[in-house]
Amino acid sequence: GDKTKMNKIEKNWLDKLSKSLDDRVKRLDELNRKEIGKLRVEEVRETMRLEGVPAEEVEKLKLNAIDGEALKTLEENNLEKFKIGLVGRKKIVFVSERRREGKMNVSLDEVEGWNVDEVEKWMDENGMGDEGKMMKREGVDGIVFVRLQAKDLSELGIKD
Repeated sequence: GDKTKMNKIEKNWLDKLSKSLDDRVKRLDELNRKEIGKLRVEEVRETMRLEGVPAEEVEKLKLNAIDGEALKTLEENNLEKFKIGLVGRKKIVFVSERRREGKMNVSLDEVEGWNVDEVEKWMDENGMGDEGKMMKREGVDGIVFVRLQAKDLSELGIKD
């Protein structure tokens, strides 16, 4: 009955989360093996997107033809000239600094650092937008999200 449905829902989104993170880590790993200066504009764009830089800011990097060579010397004040917002600038600088230092491994436990909006966005991107809205309404952030079990879903209002 209901418990079987709950277990199925839990398994479905946990499987999707796991696969999504695995795919992301694999692709980032491929990109990170490439010397930073050899990254093409599209690869810089993809790296930043995978690292969680807001999509509209990533597009500004592309419009300004930021490739790996440019990324090596990118400073925050350069990004202001491109009209990239504060959050985008900080994330891009963080990613490019980590990249220059060769520290680009993404930990799977980073999901714990997600805020309620990131949890909702991930749920929506994985075909569970209604459930994501319910989770946001209840304040489910990354710490809670990774610990949810089937029995918790009904308390969040997720019935199906």
